[in-house]
Amino acid sequence: MRHRDGKRYVRHGRIEGLDELLKQIAGWPEVKKVISGQIRNTGGSGGGHGLVIRVQREEQGRLKCVASHNSQHQDLTIITGCPGRIAERIRAQAWGK
Repeated sequence: MRHRDGKRYVRHGRIEGLDELLKQIAGWPEVKKVISGQIRNTGGSGGGHGLVIRVQREEQGRLKCVASHNSQHQDLTIITGCPGRIAERIRAQAWGK
C-alpha cells in the first residue's frame, strides 16, 4: 500500500524505531520528501544493535541512506535541495553515521 504521511511517502513497512526518526527528518525545512524502501534481513542474530542511519551517497536533489537495526536494513531516499547539509545533520545525530 502506498500513501503519503506529510512529507513521508509510505511505500513499505519500516524497521523498529524508524518512524520517529523519519518524522523528525521530515520536519527539517530543507527536506521535501522521505521515501522508505523495502526491508532486507541479513540473517544472523542481530546482536542487539540500536537503530543507525548511514549516509551512502549524495546525488543531485537527493540523499541515499540505509537504516539498520539488528539484522534488518532499509534503504531511504531523502529528496532535498541541499543533500550535503542534510547528510551533515544526519551524521551529527546520535543515530547517524
